[in-house]
Amino acid sequence: MSKNPVKKSEYLSYGVGSFGKGLVDSFVSLFALIYFTDTVRLSPVWGGVIITLSKVVVMLLLPFAGMKMDVGKSKYGRFRPYLFWLSFVVAVVTAACFVSPTLYGLENEAAKVVLCFAAYLLWEAAYNLHDVPFWSLASVVSDQEGDRSSFLAVADVVTTIAGAVPVVAVPFLLESFGNEYGFLYGGLIFGFGGGVVASVAFFGTRERITVHQEKVSLKDNFKAIATTKPMIVFDLALLIGATVFAASEISTYAGKYLYGSADGQVLYPDGTKSFLPSELMLPVMIGLIGAGTAVGDALFPAVFKKVGLKKAYFVFSSVGIALCVAMFFLGYDRWNKASLFIFLAYYFLIGAIGGTFDSMKSNLIPECADYSEWKTGVRRDGTFFSTQVMVSQLIESVPILVVAVILQACGYNETEAALTQPPVVKNGIFIAATLVPAVGMCLGMIPAAFYTFTGKFREKVKSELSAKREEKAI
Repeated sequence: MSKNPVKKSEYLSYGVGSFGKGLVDSFVSLFALIYFTDTVRLSPVWGGVIITLSKVVVMLLLPFAGMKMDVGKSKYGRFRPYLFWLSFVVAVVTAACFVSPTLYGLENEAAKVVLCFAAYLLWEAAYNLHDVPFWSLASVVSDQEGDRSSFLAVADVVTTIAGAVPVVAVPFLLESFGNEYGFLYGGLIFGFGGGVVASVAFFGTRERITVHQEKVSLKDNFKAIATTKPMIVFDLALLIGATVFAASEISTYAGKYLYGSADGQVLYPDGTKSFLPSELMLPVMIGLIGAGTAVGDALFPAVFKKVGLKKAYFVFSSVGIALCVAMFFLGYDRWNKASLFIFLAYYFLIGAIGGTFDSMKSNLIPECADYSEWKTGVRRDGTFFSTQVMVSQLIESVPILVVAVILQACGYNETEAALTQPPVVKNGIFIAATLVPAVGMCLGMIPAAFYTFTGKFREKVKSELSAKREEKAI
C-alpha cells in the first residue's frame, strides 16, 4: 500500500477526461428521446422502449466486464488501459447513433425502430464499458477516503460543467441545420470531441491500490455482491428515488412546449412576449439544471463527510420533496409573468438535488468495495463498479420510461410541427417535472432506512482494512 498523496496533475488529468465524458453523456442522455420522437418521428413509447431495453441488455453484461478487469495485469494497472482505447470506440458509436433513418428516406416505422435500437444499443454498450474502468480508477487511486471522495467530486463537478456545452450548442445546431442534420453534426462534434478528450484520463493518473489476485470464480463474485447488504438496500433507495431525474428528462419537452413562442420570443402564461428568445429557452432551462447539479455535486462531499451516506439521503430527499410539492401547487401558469421566473428557479434547485443523488451513486461504490474486501478478503473494485454501473442503467431508465409513458398517456403528438401541444400534454409534462420526483424520493426513504454501513461499524471496518493492507505491504 502506497502512502504517496494524489498529485494535482492527476486531478487535472482525471478532470479533463471527465469533461470529455460529460460532453458525450449530456448530449445523448438529454437529447436521445426527443431525437427519436421529433426527428425520427417515433412514438414516445417506442423511444422509451429503445432506451430502456438497451440499458437492460447492457446491464446484464457489465458485471462480467468488471470481473475481467479485476484480475487484469499490465504495467499501467488494471483499469487505465481500457480508458484509452474505449474512448475512441465511444466516439464512433456516438456519431453513428444520430444518423437519422429519415436522412436516406426510410419511413417504415418498424425498420426505423430496429435501426435506432441497434445504434443506441451499441452506444450504451460502449459508453458503459468505458464507465467501469473510469469510475473504478477513483477507488484505487488512493486508500484515503478524503482523496477518493475528492477525486470523485472533481469528476462529478467537471462532468456537470461539460454537460452545459451541448445544452447551449444543440438548439443552435437544430436552428441552423434542421433536426436531421443538426443532430447528425451534434453526434459528430460531441462524439469525436468528447471521446478524444475522455482518453486524457489515461495519462497522468496512477493506481495506488495495486491488488494483484488470482481469478475468482463467477459464483464467488456473485455471492460477494449478493451478500453486500449495504449496496443492495441503498441501490434500491436510489432506484426508487431516481424519479428525481424525471424533471431533467422532461426538460427538453418542458422548454419546448410549456410556454410556447411567437415571433421568435417565449410567451408568458398570459400570452404576452417575454424577454427570452425561443431558441434560448431550452439552453437556459438545462443550463440551470446543470448549474444546480454542479452546486449539488460540490455540496455533497462536505455533507457526506459530516453525516454519512444514509443521513445525506434523508436530508436531500426531504428538501427535494418539499421543493417539488411547492412547485406543483405554485403551478407553471398561475402567476402570470412571475410563473416563468418561478419555473426557471425551480429547475436550478431541482438540479442541485439531482446532483447530490449523482454523488451518492458515485460514493456508494468505494464504500461497498471496502465492505466486501473486509468481509471476504478479496478486492473487487471492477466487479462492484460494473455492478453499480449496471444498477445505474436501471436508475437512468426509470425516469426515461416514466416520462415516455406519461407523454404517451397524455396524447403527445410526435408529428406536431408547431411548438404547441394540447393542455392535457402540458399538464402531464408538469406533473412529470414535479409530483413524480416527489413520490419517488419519498418512497426511496424506506429502503434507505436499512442501510447499516454507518457510524462506529463503518469506522471499525475502515480501520481493520487499513491494518490488513499494511501487513500485506510489509
